[in-house]
Amino acid sequence: MNPKEQEQMERYIYQVVRRLPGKQRKEVEEQLTELIGDMADGEGSVEKALAKLGDPAEFAKQYQDGERVLIGPEFYDSFLWLVKVVLLCTAIPLFCVNAAAEARRGMGLMEEGIPQAVVPSVLYGIVQTIPEIAAACLCAFGAIVLIFAVLEKRGIRLDLNKETKQAGWTPGCLPPVPPKKARINRADGIVGIVFIVLFGVLLIFAPEFFSAVVRDGEELAVVPVFNLEEWDRILPLFILGLAAGLFDEAFQLAAGRYCLPVLICNVLCSGIQLVLGYGILFALPLWNPDFVPRLQAIVTDPDLQRFLTWWNPELASVLLFLLCAAFAFLEAGIILYRMLRYAKK
Repeated sequence: MNPKEQEQMERYIYQVVRRLPGKQRKEVEEQLTELIGDMADGEGSVEKALAKLGDPAEFAKQYQDGERVLIGPEFYDSFLWLVKVVLLCTAIPLFCVNAAAEARRGMGLMEEGIPQAVVPSVLYGIVQTIPEIAAACLCAFGAIVLIFAVLEKRGIRLDLNKETKQAGWTPGCLPPVPPKKARINRADGIVGIVFIVLFGVLLIFAPEFFSAVVRDGEELAVVPVFNLEEWDRILPLFILGLAAGLFDEAFQLAAGRYCLPVLICNVLCSGIQLVLGYGILFALPLWNPDFVPRLQAIVTDPDLQRFLTWWNPELASVLLFLLCAAFAFLEAGIILYRMLRYAKK
C-alpha cells in the first residue's frame, strides 16, 4: 500500500469513527484498518475497496442501533461534555452566591443577639435555594438540548459539499483528515462556555452581585452598578446575547475543526451580540443613576471621592462596546487565520 492509498484509507476511517461514540472508535478503527487492507488486496486497490464499502456516513450506521434519536452519536460526546460543564457552571455559582447571602444574614442574627438561630436559619435558607438551582440547571440543560437537536435535525455535518450530495459518494470525495492545529480542541471553548454560563446565571438570579460594597458605619452598604429598577427590560437582551454566544461555542464544538461554516456562524453570532449590546448600552438605562451619589454620601476617603468624580456612564458604555467589538473582530480573525493557514492543508 503506497502513501497515497494509506492517506485515502485514513480519511475514510476518520469519517466513519467520528460518527461513533467515543468508546467504539478505537475498536472500529482497528477493524476497518484490517478490513480495508484485506479488501484492497482482493480488489486490487484501496480506492476500489472504499468504493465497495460506500459512503462513510452510511457505513457508520452499521455500528449504530438505527433508532431515531434526538441527538445522534456524532454529537453525543460533545453534547454530554457540554452539559456537564454548563450544569457545573450553573449550580456552583448559584450555590455560592446564596450561601454568601445566608452567611450575611446569619451575621445579622448574631449582631441582634440571637446566635442560637444562626445555624438553623442559614441551613433553611440554603435548602430553600435548591428549587431555584434545580430550575436554573433545567433551563441550561434545555438550552443545550435545543441547540444540539437543531444541529442534528438540520443535518449539519460540515463535511459534505453540494457537489458530493448531487453526484453521489466516491472515494475521491473524502476530505483530508484535519491537522491537529486545524481541529477545535474542546478545551479551547471551555473558558468561553464557563464565562457565558456563569455571567448568565449571575445576571438572571443574582444581578445584585454586580455591586460596590462599602462600609457604612458598622454595616456594609451594597450599591448596585446596574439599574435594577429597569432590569425586566434589560435582562431579555442580555439573555439573547448570551444565547448567541453559547450557540457559537456549541457549533464550533460540533464542527470539530476550523472551516467556513464555523467562521460564518461566529460572524453572525458576534453581529447579533454587538447589535444587542448596542441596545443595552445606548438605548436602555443600564447603569444605576444613583450609583455615584449613594457612594459619595457614604465614602469619606478623599482619594475614593476623587475617583468617583471620574465615573462617566456614557464613556463607560462607549469603551465597553468598543472592547466587545475588538474581541469579536479578534476572534473572527483567529478563526479565519487558522482556517486558511491549517485547514486548507
